[in-house]
Amino acid sequence: MKVALVSLLLLVAGAGAFAPHTKSKAVRRAPPVRCTVKSLADVAAGNPLIAGAARTIEFTKKNLTPELAPPPSMAELEKYVKAAQEGGPEAEDVQTAGKLIYAVMCEQVTLYDQDQAGCMTPSSIDYTDPSSFQDDEAFKSRLKYVYNYGITMLGQGLISEGDLKEAVLGRLAAKCGKEGKDFDDWLEMA
Repeated sequence: MKVALVSLLLLVAGAGAFAPHTKSKAVRRAPPVRCTVKSLADVAAGNPLIAGAARTIEFTKKNLTPELAPPPSMAELEKYVKAAQEGGPEAEDVQTAGKLIYAVMCEQVTLYDQDQAGCMTPSSIDYTDPSSFQDDEAFKSRLKYVYNYGITMLGQGLISEGDLKEAVLGRLAAKCGKEGKDFDDWLEMA
């Protein structure tokens, strides 16, 4: 269990949905996470699981442009972190933390782009017109990165297979108007 907690912290500490270093209409890579004293992550420092979840919240909030609301799944992650910090059973629930963090990552990649300053901006993708993103290699690269990230989390026991499948199909593939094998083929998943 301790290895899984450390793995989650390491995965989350330096990653976000914008990690591929590709360029398209907007620069889509994230700067390194910069935590400050008295941040949520510092408050949760005694528990790597909660610290990883708190860093995800902090990173997302810090990098949203002022006019943007956080991803919808962030409210559930914040509720989880608060309950865990208060000593609830959430403090030991690795897979729930992984599921909630992964949900935020999926929404980051589908709802936002990232500008050159590292701030998240509204996505330029028009999901109502698949031809607008069908051949967008930078967008596909971001989706593939988040998909592979989830597979890595699964291999480390940080998310269940069912939760990963639900997130990939429901938050990534469905957003693009695709299903299972069609989504895998489009992203050229090996």
